[in-house]
Amino acid sequence: MTFVAAQNPGWVNFGAGPTLFIPSLAVGATFEKNIILKVSPSAPNGTINNYVEISAADDADPNTTNPPTDIDSKPNAFLFDDPGGLPGSPADNIITGNGTGAPGSNNPLTDEDDHDGAAVVVSIPSLSLGNLVFNDLDNDGIFNNSDVGIGGVEVDLHNAGPDHVKGTADDQIIDNELTNGDGEYNFAITSAGYYYVVLNGSGIPANYVSSTGGGVFDMDGAGAYEPATGTNNNVDNVDDGTQMAASIMSEVIQLAFGTEPGGNVNLTVDFGLYEPQTVPTLSLGNLVFFDYDNDGVFNSPDAGIED
Repeated sequence: MTFVAAQNPGWVNFGAGPTLFIPSLAVGATFEKNIILKVSPSAPNGTINNYVEISAADDADPNTTNPPTDIDSKPNAFLFDDPGGLPGSPADNIITGNGTGAPGSNNPLTDEDDHDGAAVVVSIPSLSLGNLVFNDLDNDGIFNNSDVGIGGVEVDLHNAGPDHVKGTADDQIIDNELTNGDGEYNFAITSAGYYYVVLNGSGIPANYVSSTGGGVFDMDGAGAYEPATGTNNNVDNVDDGTQMAASIMSEVIQLAFGTEPGGNVNLTVDFGLYEPQTVPTLSLGNLVFFDYDNDGVFNSPDAGIED
């Protein structure tokens, strides 16, 4: 977190942290002063604790510089020699402790009242991209009927880079995971931008290829869903993959906060896989015979006629 002086009139920073001077404070009086701290864009989600402490004090007598007697605290600029004050602990915001506790303890009875903390919860929104690799049993390019997810397939998330084009030098792999038992994957992304998803070949069942939409006997690798063109159209449960040697790639999809089908969630990038089947053949035959008694039935002493 960063202190910005222009946003905090009255506060000064001598290098060790922001400091506020209070001209005077009467017995029993209270004083409040806000401070604004800027959270870094790269800060991880979680809790950041900030502490404030009375570092020094003078008494009210203008003829002396003797510090006042404080029976339950020791004002100084050392943050880690004080008992209590951990945000959310029983000693948080307590001013009735006697100040005798050990550093780091959080007993309200022994808390030191010149040292207190406040927690800042950092919650940076993220985008979600997913979510399905499925066995397209009839190769219609659609997750339907008896189709099931395929677990254990390795999925890579790529940033398409400044040129927004996949397969160029500025692309980067930024995440990787395996599909779960239901064939689902889900990437958390912290920045809007242009991305694409790749099944890198690991975990794809043997002899399976990207769905074409042409039925299980389609052997030419082309069809309504091959190559894929609709990754960026937010249509769910249809094949978005194109076969690229052993890998299968989606097209580039643009993600932005608040504009996805689920607000910040887009679970429409799906991959259908199927195993091409050989077209079955029919047999028709099988006998030409000499019908000795012309009864129309092949029986004794009838015999087949060769050639």
